Order: sequence, then structure tokens, then C-alpha cells
Amino acid sequence: MSEENQTLGRIEISNDAVIDLVDIIISTTYGALDGSFKENFKALLSTRLNQSIKRGIKVIAEGSSVKIAIDLDLKEGVNPAQAIDSLKDRVAYEVHHYLNVEANTIDVHLRSIKGG
Repeated sequence: MSEENQTLGRIEISNDAVIDLVDIIISTTYGALDGSFKENFKALLSTRLNQSIKRGIKVIAEGSSVKIAIDLDLKEGVNPAQAIDSLKDRVAYEVHHYLNVEANTIDVHLRSIKGG
């Protein structure tokens, strides 16, 4: 995905690095449910199959920027619009801040709202 030429070599940032960062952001987002057993099992299975299935996060590299798609589960009582706007803002900021990559599209699919 992202490549920066340096005098001593180049830096490449993989889609998996973006997925890991987005996963951390989701886990600290107010009202977002953790992946629970089902999602943790998917992550374990994806590791075994060498695929990127982590919390329903998909990343598509587009030159020096990325497209991010997120499937999200929220807790009951959380305002979905506010939670999703906050998540999108944080993802855009932190992906740029930590990885120096622009997220030109961040799509969030609200998968479910669960009581608890």
C-alpha cells in the first residue's frame, strides 16, 4: 500500500497494519461491542487461513490512500449516528496520525444493536 522512499530504504504499510489500528479504535469506542467469541473465532480462523477477517474490517489500498469498510455492533441505548460519526472521525485522524495514510473513504455498516 503506502510506500515512502527514504535515503536508506523504503517504508511499506500493509493493510493488516491498518486493520489492527482500526480494530483498536473500535475496541475503545463508546458503545461498540467487542468481538465476543464469534468474532475472536473468526480472527483465529483467519490467521490459520491467512486472511484478514477481523471484526468485519476491510481495507482496500488505493495508491497512497485507503478505503475502509467496517461492520459494527452497538450496545442498546447508544445513539448510532453519533457513535458512527465519532468512529469515522477517529479512524480518519488516527490512521493519518499513526500511519501517515489518508483514509479517503470510511464506510460503516451497522450490523446490530444488542441489549446488555
